[in-house]
Amino acid sequence: MSTLRLEFLGSLTVALDETPVSGFLSNKVRALLVYLVVTARPQAREYLATLLWGDMSDADAKSNLRQALANLKKLLDPYFEITRDTVEFRRDAAYFLDVEAFGKIGDWKPEPRDSFQASISGLQSLVALYHGEFLAGFYVRDAPEFEEWVLTQRARWHDLAVVAHETLMRELAARGQYAVAITYAKQLLTLEPWREEAHRQLMLLYARTGQRSAALAQYETCRNILRAEMGVEPFAETRVWYERLRAADAAPRFNLPLQTTLFVGRETELAQLENLLLNPNARLITLTGVGGVGKTRLALQAAARVRDLGAFLDGVVFVSLAELAASDLIAPALSQALGLPLSAAAPLAQITDYLRAKELLVVLDNFENVIADTRWLVDLMTHAPRVKFLVTSREKLNLRAEWPMPLDGVAYPRATAAANIAAFDAVRLFVERAQQASPAFTLDASNALPIARVCELTQGLPLGIELAAAWVSQYSCQELARELERGYDILATNLRDVPTRQTSLRAVFEYSWQRLSERERAVWRKLAVFHGGWTRDAARAIADASPQDLNALADKSLARVDAASRYGMHQLAHQFAREKLEQDAAENAVARAKHSEFFAAFAAAHEGALKGAGDQVALNALTQELANVLAGWAAAWSELAWKSIRAYMEPLFVILEMRGEFSLGAQLYADARGCVEALPKRSSEAKHVLGQLLIREGWMRFRLGEFSKTLELVERGLPFLEKARDEYEIAYALLFLGAAEWGRGELAASEKFFQASYELYEKIESAWGCAGALNNLGQLAHEKGDYAAATEYLQRGLVFARAANIFHQTAHLLNNLAMLAVRRENFQAAQKFLGEALDIAKASGEPHIGAITQVHLAQVYAHDDPARAYEIAQAALSQLDKFGDRSNMLHLLILLGKLARVQHEISRAENYLRQAASLAREIGAPAQTLDEISHSLETLPPS
Repeated sequence: MSTLRLEFLGSLTVALDETPVSGFLSNKVRALLVYLVVTARPQAREYLATLLWGDMSDADAKSNLRQALANLKKLLDPYFEITRDTVEFRRDAAYFLDVEAFGKIGDWKPEPRDSFQASISGLQSLVALYHGEFLAGFYVRDAPEFEEWVLTQRARWHDLAVVAHETLMRELAARGQYAVAITYAKQLLTLEPWREEAHRQLMLLYARTGQRSAALAQYETCRNILRAEMGVEPFAETRVWYERLRAADAAPRFNLPLQTTLFVGRETELAQLENLLLNPNARLITLTGVGGVGKTRLALQAAARVRDLGAFLDGVVFVSLAELAASDLIAPALSQALGLPLSAAAPLAQITDYLRAKELLVVLDNFENVIADTRWLVDLMTHAPRVKFLVTSREKLNLRAEWPMPLDGVAYPRATAAANIAAFDAVRLFVERAQQASPAFTLDASNALPIARVCELTQGLPLGIELAAAWVSQYSCQELARELERGYDILATNLRDVPTRQTSLRAVFEYSWQRLSERERAVWRKLAVFHGGWTRDAARAIADASPQDLNALADKSLARVDAASRYGMHQLAHQFAREKLEQDAAENAVARAKHSEFFAAFAAAHEGALKGAGDQVALNALTQELANVLAGWAAAWSELAWKSIRAYMEPLFVILEMRGEFSLGAQLYADARGCVEALPKRSSEAKHVLGQLLIREGWMRFRLGEFSKTLELVERGLPFLEKARDEYEIAYALLFLGAAEWGRGELAASEKFFQASYELYEKIESAWGCAGALNNLGQLAHEKGDYAAATEYLQRGLVFARAANIFHQTAHLLNNLAMLAVRRENFQAAQKFLGEALDIAKASGEPHIGAITQVHLAQVYAHDDPARAYEIAQAALSQLDKFGDRSNMLHLLILLGKLARVQHEISRAENYLRQAASLAREIGAPAQTLDEISHSLETLPPS
């Protein structure tokens, strides 16, 4: 179907697709078309007759309307709904109406910077529809009511065009797009030549683009128009701007120091800072951050960019405050940067008078040196309203006018993944500076991960990266990473043109250290006892730090706080503060002890929730503090603080199990076990703890597929627990023994241990334990082929888990019910169980149970969609490998071998099955599992 195109802004145009519509009997027919289209509602025939033929009798008017409608219907049949009483333009037909599109201007709002260009382009497209006033040059005789309506429409669309042009002029100018803004300012003055604000803006736009003569001429144009049209002179504000432009220097002041190295990265921060510099409300912008984070370099880059735009009529000046020892040296530094000679009396007053009428950007670098006295800055801002200050400082100024912009390190990759490594700012900076030190240096597969590690260890701190990169002529990237893992002393330079405070990372932090009060130093070094951040409550309990202390350190860029009010510090700052703490052995010991006791209590407080209602919240809380919990656990062992050790024992075990941290858990418990076994004499408490350690290490070994080792460790630990009469721990041990025997293929022994464990858990009323034991009994019954017993065990376990809101156990039970449903070929039920288990895993943040669920999902899809099953299984394999869960990996490798065979990928099938055979022998899998793998290999067709 053709599209009807109607253009009323400017001369009247009617076309079907690109073909003009002709054949209108008269202008009144065209007027009827316009009125029906624009009013967009049914119109009474009687009213239309009066509107256009009101000077005639009713009969003649209606006759003329009938002829006009017949003419419209003939030319544009599908577009009108004509009845005996009404006429309406059909909106459901294909059409374009310029005034309808133009009216959307009223809904336009400026978008944030990242989407501004697309937003402004949309507005420009709408404005381009305004080719002139509504129905320009169109006239209908003897229809005064219609002509009055046209005048109203003209005023409406004209006013909207003025608003749109004014908006474009303002928004584009605010973002430094002065040349385009000039175009819309001129168009605005074409619409309303007497609009003085537009003349004033055009003068400024000309001046900002270096067209000083055009700016002055525009004032004369404005003056002549106002005299001719209104008999008045320009407003005082316009005359002031004219005088300022006439008096302004032809060459604005510019003294930014020349940069000798390439600026790398920071695109987001640069755009954000440029936006602030162009924002008239942001008079004082403070870039804050630790030394070496790149504050000065970013400030210079942004200042140069806005200077090139012409944003500051009187220029951009740079004032270094780095070497100022006293505030009375500020005036000489300012005067030198401004090129302003001073007399002896009241130098700051002279500078204020000079700046009063200036439009200038002043960059004040290293403001922390003079931060004790900010009165002169406030005074300048008060009396020089068009001067903007961009400040770099290691601490906030804490002034009401301040717009702080904290800087952190540049984006860096994790050392465990080299994918897209060259896209990270930290890597780009390292490579650029490394090539400066050694021109032959290149980024390649051999050094990608070590470079990522260097960037990770420096946490993207630009100075740290630059100092490290400078060593590539003497160290390989691998050697650099190893040196940084030992400490940051290698991050130093002997370059003569580097400020003393930045010759090394140690010098950077020593400079900040010297500027702290004694209390701030004490708090900062004690905060170094934390790992992975801290809360206000923890800081108060451990470091005696008040919220004011924390905010003071954050203001000085030595601590940082996120949106959730959690504090932390840069890794290199943390190393420095820890060194300071370790210099006082007594203070260090007290801080570590307080830290260990605090997080022992924290872990113990979440133990109950981990095993019942609230386990997801508890898991999230302990996951966030896991680094502190692990550090506290280590400190408790260093002092053999048995109370804290016992408090950590169970919650740490549960969280490691939930997170799938099996290798870490095995190592932690083995190390702790070694501490107890090395004791020359063991107390009853030590023996009890040893039993707990042995069985927990045994479970982690089971998860890693070391079934015989599990059996050995748990059998060693059980007597200690029986001696202590710790029924909960004994039930654990029995459960783990059952798992070990199962892994070895001893199903009868396994069932005996699982049943004994369940009975003990039932006796002590542990829903957590009962659900776990029933889950294992259900799996065992399933393997033995007793599906009725398996169903009963699993459903009973699910009742325990759901009643106590134990989501972790619920997910495991759902997985095993799904596998039972698969055995019975009820795949729909299996998918339902696994869907719920996946939802739990995602909601609780438990990646290990999520991976196991994916394994089982692959088994479900293997029956009717092997391609999808293969894809899911491959993804799950990498997850299980990360966890070191070799027991589940074995079953998955066998499944992948079978799926690859179905996909006719015989060489892949053979590879998976041979991996499975090797793994089965390593972990001591049952003989029937090895037989199954051997049979699958023997029956593979030739590849």
